[in-house]
Formats: sequence, structure tokens, C-alpha cells
Amino acid sequence: MRRSVSGLSAAATLLVSLPLAAAEDQWDGGYDIQAERRSGIAFGVTLGSGIGVATGYPNDIEKIGQPAFRSDTGLASGGHVTVWLGGALRDWFVVGLGLHSMGYGSNDIEAGGGAFILHIEAFPLWSLGGPFRDLSFFTDFGAGGLVIQGGPEDADAGALSLISGGFSFEAVRWGPLAFGPTLTGTYGYSQSVEAGAVFVGARGVLYGGP
Repeated sequence: MRRSVSGLSAAATLLVSLPLAAAEDQWDGGYDIQAERRSGIAFGVTLGSGIGVATGYPNDIEKIGQPAFRSDTGLASGGHVTVWLGGALRDWFVVGLGLHSMGYGSNDIEAGGGAFILHIEAFPLWSLGGPFRDLSFFTDFGAGGLVIQGGPEDADAGALSLISGGFSFEAVRWGPLAFGPTLTGTYGYSQSVEAGAVFVGARGVLYGGP
């Protein structure tokens, strides 16, 4: 009787351990994730148009804050271009480095500048599936410069800090290319200049895979 019980116990243990061992052999620790939309290198270009405001003073401590030297575009129309190169670390997470350029003006006063940026982009609704997997939220951080021309004296930002944010929808896919609309809000500031703008545009991204 004892031998029968021992035999049954050994058989049960073997039956339980076999699938566990198989699962253990198949599990890769989560490192062998198969990409469905995005992987490898990523190269993005955004073109947009919109409205913005820029105000500032010459980059001179004696002139900053003095009304006689203030330049103001008022509400002005213009555009921007953003280019970045990086990688898709996951289907839902992309990072890159690039350039952001913008310009707008009105009443003969024009503002223009650019910055080197760090691009961070996420697709936070990825788990919902379907079109939600193509909706992204992004932010760009950077540093550069901006000049306002046409006022009493050129307003120079000196070292401009820039932050941008917005969302994009990759509505059309053609092989490794993805295209769609984008909405971007940009704000730049320094000791002598402050500027903000909103742009509506189109974006194209080339992915290395899948």
C-alpha cells in the first residue's frame, strides 16, 4: 500500500513538474518582446503653422525691463520645423535628439530662433489596442536662441530654454513610414526674451521596424 501511495505521489510530482519546466524553458525574462508597430532606429520630421507671441529686450542688463527697448510681435502667424533622430525602445516609447526651429511675426516685427532638443514620446494608450496604439504624447526639452527684429533694437534671448509638448496621431502607415497630424505647443524663455506659440501640422516618421 505504501509503495502504491509513493508511486502515485511520484507520478503526480512528475506530471506537475513537466509543464513548469517547459514554461521555464520558454520564458525569456521579458527581453524577447516582438515589436508590432515600432522598433529600431526612428527618424521624425514635423512641419507646422500657427500663431505665437514673443516679447523681449536686448541682451543687455541695462536695457532689460526698460520700456523704450521693448520689442513685441503681438499675436503673430508663423511656422515651425522639428527634426529628430533616435530609436523606438518599445512599441510605445521613442526617444531622440534633434533640432527645433520656429519663426513668426506681425507689423514688421519678426521673431525667429531654434534649439537643440531631447525628444521623448510615449503611446500611453497602447494597451487599449486599435487606433489608440497610434496616438502619442510627446515633449521636447532644449536650449538655443531667439531674436526679435524690427523693434527699437533687436531683442536677443541669449541662452534660450525651450520646452514643447503635444500629441500626434499616426493615421497612415506605409511600410516603415508613418504619417499623421500633430498639435504642438512651444514655450521659450530667457532673462531677456519670452515666447510662446501653438502649431498645427503634419509629421512623418521612419522606423527601423518591424
